[in-house]
Amino acid sequence: MTMYVKASGSYLIVNGWNADLVTKAGLDPEVAPVTWDELLANAKKVIDSGAAPFHGALAGYSELSITRFVPSYRQQHHSGVELTLDCERSWPPLDFDTDGAFLRLPVDWFHDVPRDESVKALEHILLSVAPAVVACDPSDLEGSRSGATIYIYDSFGGGVRLSESVYLRLDEVVQLAYRIVSTCPCEHGCPSCVMLPRRPDGNRDLSKRGALVLLERLNA
Repeated sequence: MTMYVKASGSYLIVNGWNADLVTKAGLDPEVAPVTWDELLANAKKVIDSGAAPFHGALAGYSELSITRFVPSYRQQHHSGVELTLDCERSWPPLDFDTDGAFLRLPVDWFHDVPRDESVKALEHILLSVAPAVVACDPSDLEGSRSGATIYIYDSFGGGVRLSESVYLRLDEVVQLAYRIVSTCPCEHGCPSCVMLPRRPDGNRDLSKRGALVLLERLNA
């Protein structure tokens, strides 16, 4: 269900929602849900009605709490040789609150593709193309994932609402990602599609085929 929400205890504060989708699902756009159960019930009605975009995937925009840490670093010799080494003593974790868009994929979408490898590849391509769609610097946005949920969020504490534009134009982001992955001639993934240049050591265990299948289902 497309809406901007933030949780407060066991209650929900709804700051806005897509009135057209709510109306098409037979719900009253003037009556907001006040509990998580009501929110989930309304979201299910919107998805079941077929009015929501992304064909069963849940898209939203919310406040996020982020923890960053540095597990490794790269050592570069003047000869050009590079090594990735684990930090013996990591920098202290950095915690901050920000805003972000999220895309939660249905569990039954993974019956024929590996979940973790496919979601990781999809996160990479979405994070790669989002700055081009919303016209910002790639470093202004960051991405993460948990299970079948992908997050694209502002890289700055407090947020600057760039990810809100990602959320509002998520259909364009998904369509551009599909065009890139579906037309890339590589077999298993490359820097032109699902490999993310900013994560040179995080491009293992990617499934280009899985990302393409998920993009096809999002665009169906």
